[in-house]
Amino acid sequence: MSRTHKRWLYVVLIGYVVLATIYSIVTPPFEASDELWHYPMVKYMADHSLQLPPQDSENQAAWRQEGSQPPLYYMIAAVLT
Repeated sequence: MSRTHKRWLYVVLIGYVVLATIYSIVTPPFEASDELWHYPMVKYMADHSLQLPPQDSENQAAWRQEGSQPPLYYMIAAVLT
């Protein structure tokens, strides 16, 4: 990798870290767009031995549309909690 490429790589990485840090400081905990729905999904799976919640379109559960997403993220988070 040439020096120019390394410099641009560092510029991009530093820019990413700066923007990510600003975003995490400006966005208060539990106020991201759908964070309030991810947490109940993880809690449900942790409390129910990694079982998926029942899907019922008429009954809006605390996790809302997150219950229909691929479960790997929620399973990993449930195991780690």
